[in-house]
Amino acid sequence: IYSHLIFLITCYVFLKNKNYNYLDEILNSDYWLKEKYRPNEAKKYEEFYCHSLLLEHFIKKRDNKGYYSGIGHFFVHEVLNDITNIEVFIEADILCFYHSKYCSGSWFPLTYIYKNNLSEIEIIYKLKSKKHFERVKCIFNVETSESFKNKVSEIDKDTNRFDWSFNNAFSSQAIQKISSIIKLEEICSGK
Repeated sequence: IYSHLIFLITCYVFLKNKNYNYLDEILNSDYWLKEKYRPNEAKKYEEFYCHSLLLEHFIKKRDNKGYYSGIGHFFVHEVLNDITNIEVFIEADILCFYHSKYCSGSWFPLTYIYKNNLSEIEIIYKLKSKKHFERVKCIFNVETSESFKNKVSEIDKDTNRFDWSFNNAFSSQAIQKISSIIKLEEICSGK
């Protein structure tokens, strides 16, 4: 779980400081993790993801609460409660989710349920700006706004491809698809 948390904190720092090239590096790089019982091969950042059912159960039982995500609650309210902008930390977790869905990976943001407004993901809604798109396109492995729009459209059409919420979360508490945050025709429509 510590590697998961440290990875997210690293993403948070890069996102908060708008270091998109560094964010691109950690999201799109190969990681060579030495493991005793697994072959030595390149892995992606999803290897740092950890959803411990034991820890999940412990936190819910300790607090006697029915959290959607005990680990998400633990990250947001206990480990990171002094972080300057918890909303950006949660956005970093959601960005890892978007990246995994649009770039063939698997990551589920355990903290998303604690975001105040799921339709306000700054790195996404700023895609109206051509300048912003040029800075962040590397994160999604695209060269043009058209290729990005096609990728978003393809993934968003296939609603059964992956789950966008915790099992019991209301649809209003689901992670917003990129096309729900910004209309595809608005991407790169401004300076």
